[in-house]
Amino acid sequence: MALGLPRKRATARRYLFLPGAGSVQKSAEEQVINRHILVIEDEKHTRVTIEMILKKSGFKVTSTENGLSALNKIMSMNSKHEKYDLILLDILMPELGGIEMIDILIENNINIPVIVITGYADKEIKNQLAMKRCNEIIEKPFIPDDLVDRVKAILDEH
Repeated sequence: MALGLPRKRATARRYLFLPGAGSVQKSAEEQVINRHILVIEDEKHTRVTIEMILKKSGFKVTSTENGLSALNKIMSMNSKHEKYDLILLDILMPELGGIEMIDILIENNINIPVIVITGYADKEIKNQLAMKRCNEIIEKPFIPDDLVDRVKAILDEH
């Protein structure tokens, strides 16, 4: 052995699949990377915070400040034969509110899971949302990890 040169250490390779044996199921982190979420929230601070939380968790995020703008984005994606994987939606917004937006999605047969984020979730609104295919309601304020966990759970179901 030559002086001053480190010895090479033996390394073992571990495979999650046999090389050449086909694809392997993606890890949860890899699955998140390809998921595109549309965040619709009129309060800028809340919108930017949600966007930051989701991006940090590996999601692709597009955000907008109202339902009308969101519908334009959804229709633009549909014209390219693409779609968002999930919509995070506030209820009370200018121009087009969350409940009205859900109605338009239903009328146009746009089947994208919806999570409503609101600070105004009384019993009547919760009942309305349950009848309109709303997948989840998250009340403000929320814990960032809870938001990410609920997003992942809905995406896993779809």
